[in-house]
Amino acid sequence: MSDFSTESLRTDYDRSASLLDRIGDNQPFRVEMIPTSALSLTESIRLYSSDERHHLRRIVKRFGIQQPIVANDHNEVIIGQALFLAAQEIGITEVPVTRLKAIGQLEAQALSVAYARLGEIGKPDQARIGEIMLRCEVELGYDISDFGYEVAQVDLMLDMGTDE
Repeated sequence: MSDFSTESLRTDYDRSASLLDRIGDNQPFRVEMIPTSALSLTESIRLYSSDERHHLRRIVKRFGIQQPIVANDHNEVIIGQALFLAAQEIGITEVPVTRLKAIGQLEAQALSVAYARLGEIGKPDQARIGEIMLRCEVELGYDISDFGYEVAQVDLMLDMGTDE
């Protein structure tokens, strides 16, 4: 039987509200351009193979960096490690950064874990993704590998759509 009570819920909520209050103190949201040489990675919770790093570089080359990287006061990347790695590897000298100032090391790691999880939540609509990539290839001249996929993978996605 679970040891769940409204008191424990209230305590958990109060703790999370406290963290949100401190993170909220970082407002207003500002983005600044920071040299990649001034930033460093904290201990990353994601590991990237050489193939995955290749795909990251292709994506950033094609689309650039369209969202800010989040860093702390010590210029350590908290959110956006993949973008930062790709930018470094292809020679981008400045990246957009927003800062979280009132956050401790463990809180930064927790935030990094939570945001990394966002990309894993939900099931991708493979058929729809395949359709979008095919249209981008035909109408915009994009190379499918710019999305981090191979042609055979897109063919399978499109087949999924015809099976349904």
